[in-house]
Amino acid sequence: MTAFLQKKQSELSQHAIVEDALRDLSDKDKGLFALRLVLSTTDPAAAGMISFAADQISNHAQRLMREAFDRECG
Repeated sequence: MTAFLQKKQSELSQHAIVEDALRDLSDKDKGLFALRLVLSTTDPAAAGMISFAADQISNHAQRLMREAFDRECG
């Protein structure tokens, strides 16, 4: 196996371990953890990804708030 494939396999394994560990957290704790991770990012090359993620998070939050409003107000 090439070094590249070994690195990718290791990354996938790490992602699976992290996702498994986060599975039992509440949704609120997952959001707070994600925020802490994003705010600790220091690489300027990640700015575009963070901006895209922020837009996606904002859209998701709006959908959840509409759903909560609809449940409360019918």
